[in-house]
Amino acid sequence: MLVLCTPMVILSSALNLSPLLPLVKAEFGLNNSWAGLLASATLLFHTALQLPGGAIADRIGYRRAIGGGLLLAGSCAMASGLAPNPPLLLLSRFAMGIGTAVAFISGLAYVNAVVPPGKRAMVQGLYGAAVNLGVLLVLLFSERVAAWGSWRWPVVLDGLLMVLIGWMSLVWLRRQTGARGNGGSWSKILRQPTLYLMGIALAITYGVFTALSAWLATFLWQVHGIGLELAGPLAALFPAASMLSRAAGGTLAGGRERKLLLVCCLITGLGTMALPLIPSVPLALLCLLVVGWFLAMPFGIIFSYGSLVSGRPVTAREMSVTNFVGNVGALLLPPMIGYGLDLTGSFTLGFGAMGVMCLAGTAALLLYLPRPRRQPDLLL
Repeated sequence: MLVLCTPMVILSSALNLSPLLPLVKAEFGLNNSWAGLLASATLLFHTALQLPGGAIADRIGYRRAIGGGLLLAGSCAMASGLAPNPPLLLLSRFAMGIGTAVAFISGLAYVNAVVPPGKRAMVQGLYGAAVNLGVLLVLLFSERVAAWGSWRWPVVLDGLLMVLIGWMSLVWLRRQTGARGNGGSWSKILRQPTLYLMGIALAITYGVFTALSAWLATFLWQVHGIGLELAGPLAALFPAASMLSRAAGGTLAGGRERKLLLVCCLITGLGTMALPLIPSVPLALLCLLVVGWFLAMPFGIIFSYGSLVSGRPVTAREMSVTNFVGNVGALLLPPMIGYGLDLTGSFTLGFGAMGVMCLAGTAALLLYLPRPRRQPDLLL
């Protein structure tokens, strides 16, 4: 499905500046604070605008929201690749987040609206796998393309690809205006506790994925003495395992959604705590692959659970609340590891704190996440 290209190009364009920051710093003479702001600018706006993005999608229709969001984000990505100075570069990266917020949540809602219930979790899992594919593309190709001439090349090319996918979405995606009359008012939606519980599940899984993806190469180099030229490719195994797991998770659920979600969150927390304590490189890599597999598996369940229990496709506004909570976790966990590293010189504190947070979230899900058969009218 064409809609599965949406998360791939969004993540690729949103993250492609990160491995190119040394080149950007050298060209503009930037300090580390500026570089960090540039790297996170798109995701900051992407997270902050999840709720407005969901409202826009339900109002104008998912097809138009996907296409329009990608066209806006792609145009801003190309503008950032052509920016003559840091302020314009930062402004264009912020503006990208507006388009990605609308397009990403619209793609999730589009899948829920058009895919039959029996296949919904599977396709949502593939949607999540496309997120990981976008991360892999950045890890594998951004620096190589930049080596041809400039850091601007991969940034502009990603923008062009996003514009192309946006135009194709407007032309070829099936018309689907969404469930505009369902879901109720914002006040009713925001009072649904299950929205926040599923957001906690997403913060555990996607948050740990983001944190480990950001720090794994440094972890392998600092803790296990693996050279950076090898640590990078080894770290890429983590998003690769997660990509396969996301694709498989929705298929494997089959009526066991709640149990699978709890088991995956539990293993994610325990494995994250154990990772810095393992002295052997092969065992550490094995633990890494196990964590990567189990943390990614619930993605399709998280975004199809509401439709399973409500008997209708959940709206973009409902999904946006869960996605907002999950993205906050993804923004907070990577700097938490960095703070622990600065404080102690070790990854044990940061990874341990992240694992404890995962276990606490798992306990909340165990206690409060309702069973679908008991709550047939519950929203997501």
